[in-house]
Amino acid sequence: MTKKVVIVKPATPLIEAVDVLTRNSFEGMPVVDPDNRLVGLLTERSLIASSSYVHLKTLLKLFNQIKFYKKDNTPIRDDLKKILDMKVADIMEIKPTTVTASSSIEQATALFADPRNNPLPVVDQDNKLVGILALSDLTKLYGITLRDSANKAKMEQNIDQFIDKFEKEFVVVTKTRTRLWLLVSLMFTIIGFIIAFMLIIRIT
Repeated sequence: MTKKVVIVKPATPLIEAVDVLTRNSFEGMPVVDPDNRLVGLLTERSLIASSSYVHLKTLLKLFNQIKFYKKDNTPIRDDLKKILDMKVADIMEIKPTTVTASSSIEQATALFADPRNNPLPVVDQDNKLVGILALSDLTKLYGITLRDSANKAKMEQNIDQFIDKFEKEFVVVTKTRTRLWLLVSLMFTIIGFIIAFMLIIRIT
């Protein structure tokens, strides 16, 4: 779960909350009271499902791209007033599905089967918010786990292949054994030279 959660309050202007959702690409944000107790959840789905829904994302983009003059805003004045007066409490989902920090990944995965359960607020026994879990978090988790497993398996295979090839190409010996072999070879060379020298003397 994500422990540093961006939250909103019931009295937060809806247009401000949607701006935060848009800028951060959040699936949703928990709504808490002054004691950090969960009282609702604001999601894109709850916005779309609302009967008073206006496409706030598009409106925000227009505000950023077009300068509205007083003489030009008459056609949209009523809509703007309605939007600017709306609060998070007007749209939020009350009693959203939650999990606890001790819930298993399997339990969370089962809850995500319902598209309405994204994200999942994580609360303690007093219903205080301690984190949030999004479907994207599970995707990252499984992706990392599978990638690490694949990388480890591939690495082990590469190591086995390298060792097998190395053993076929080279004989690995220690420095001590190498020096001993060199000394023995030198001794045999000297002994062979002495024997050959003695045979030459005997023949002559």
